[in-house]
Amino acid sequence: MILNIVQLFGVIMIKDFETKAKILKVCREIISNEGLASLNMRKVARLSDLAIGSLYYYFPSKDSLLTASIESVWEDIFSIENVDLDNFDTANFVQFIYDNIKKGMERYPNFLTIHSLSFSKGKDIKAKVIMDNFLRNLENDLIRVFVNDTKIKAGVFTDDFDEKDLARFIISNMHTVWIYQKSPDTLIKVIKKILY
Repeated sequence: MILNIVQLFGVIMIKDFETKAKILKVCREIISNEGLASLNMRKVARLSDLAIGSLYYYFPSKDSLLTASIESVWEDIFSIENVDLDNFDTANFVQFIYDNIKKGMERYPNFLTIHSLSFSKGKDIKAKVIMDNFLRNLENDLIRVFVNDTKIKAGVFTDDFDEKDLARFIISNMHTVWIYQKSPDTLIKVIKKILY
């Protein structure tokens, strides 16, 4: 009897996870095709084949749906889970990140620009926290790449200019590059001048 209850609970949790994943997939499709402003509860429920009440079970408000959707888009754009960071030099990693962002911008036109500009001004604290978490993870990935980059000349990093300083400089400039949809070539040249 106890085993059956545990098994049933496991099945329910898996179904909840699958349904939530389906909802977020629909949200990403709406954002990709129509933009972030087109996301609304009724449309998401209809396209997810759910009753509106069922959607509210998973996301109790439009804000919670919007926040989860933004996070889902960020995860899709910045997904580098299967990448071996130890096999990159810094310049190649920055190019790789740029290429990932460019593909994301093609999947979600104007999402990064609208999201980063509006939420960096503090209009939505939750969404800003999501963006900041992704940028912090990118900063940590960059630092890991620095540590493993055997091409970096000795003495580049000092007490007053460390790996974190350079990672933040790169991310700040990458942010500008992706907002204005420019090439990262100049940034990569600067990185090579500094490091190699």
